[in-house]
Amino acid sequence: MILPSLLGVALLSACAGFLWLVIPVFIIQICIDKVIVQQEAGSVIALSIFAIVIFLFASGLEVVLGILTARVSQHPMPESFLKLAIELPKILLSLALIFFYNKNFAALTCLIVMLGSVIFCFIQYIRETYQSRVEQRIQSFVQGTVATSSRILIGFTALLTFLSGIALIVRSEITLGQLAVFICISVQLTISISNTMRSIIQPRPV
Repeated sequence: MILPSLLGVALLSACAGFLWLVIPVFIIQICIDKVIVQQEAGSVIALSIFAIVIFLFASGLEVVLGILTARVSQHPMPESFLKLAIELPKILLSLALIFFYNKNFAALTCLIVMLGSVIFCFIQYIRETYQSRVEQRIQSFVQGTVATSSRILIGFTALLTFLSGIALIVRSEITLGQLAVFICISVQLTISISNTMRSIIQPRPV
């Protein structure tokens, strides 16, 4: 009973993740490379309608996914299983897409994302190890550090991806629109991996 429910969650997550990836790939890239760079304004209306339709479909799938997730979470199982069912399809889709675009830049992006994820895991480990051993005022500081670590890692990932992509743009290996796509996907990867790690590293009872 639990396995089919997890597969249903994973399938819905994959569909929603695919639609959310369509927006940066087909809309942001085309807007930057065609509309802005090449000044082809004729496709703006069509792109706008397409973006709204994709957004509505993706939002609807997210609502259904949330309802199904709430039902599945009532079954006795580790929270990390449910989180993996939600985040793993998004991670695999993002990886497949960036490697399809540019293998070298995709490998570099993966290294950046993994570096950010390791930093997040280290911060989480410090919190779980020392939270019960320090004074209350220091505990608040540690908890606040972990609470903001995800946002810091998102900015860190986006910045490193941007700086690395600029060199490839200069060498004409990727376009400006493709760089924007890589930044969006690297941020999504960081969020998905961080969420997965947060569910795996469960707080220990004090």
